[in-house]
Amino acid sequence: MENEIKRHTTEGYRAPEQLFLHSGYSINEKVDVFCCGVILFVLSFHRRPFDTEISTLNTQLATPDFPKYSANLIKLLQKMLSRDPATRPSALEALQFVLQSWPDLKISGSKTGLLDADIFKDNSEKGEVKPTMINKFKKMIALKLQNKRTKGWILAALEENE
Repeated sequence: MENEIKRHTTEGYRAPEQLFLHSGYSINEKVDVFCCGVILFVLSFHRRPFDTEISTLNTQLATPDFPKYSANLIKLLQKMLSRDPATRPSALEALQFVLQSWPDLKISGSKTGLLDADIFKDNSEKGEVKPTMINKFKKMIALKLQNKRTKGWILAALEENE
């Protein structure tokens, strides 16, 4: 397992349960949430949240004083970078927190507030993605980019039909 993790993941973005296999935590989709938290931290503060592998477990997450971000972003980072995967949010929970915290990211006219997967569906039985659907998607993103309140932070998700 350790060799697989080293071969398929990037050092510095690994969740604690990937670094310390003896910790007893299962490795599941929450490692992806941790990795996304690291990416968001790097994008926000231009450095990694933890200096070394061992500090991932032993250090409380400290956010720099500059640049100054909202309390909601700091809270999201703290949740996503939680050492314990049981307290780390799922991807859906993280997205719901984002949409509750920044309602201007919601896509109006959508059933879910997110991009609806059915915009990519063709009327045919195959359900193939057609270029016109991709253009619709690009147009929706372009409209979202023009929203001045987002200040460049764009979050979008495609939801699978269940």
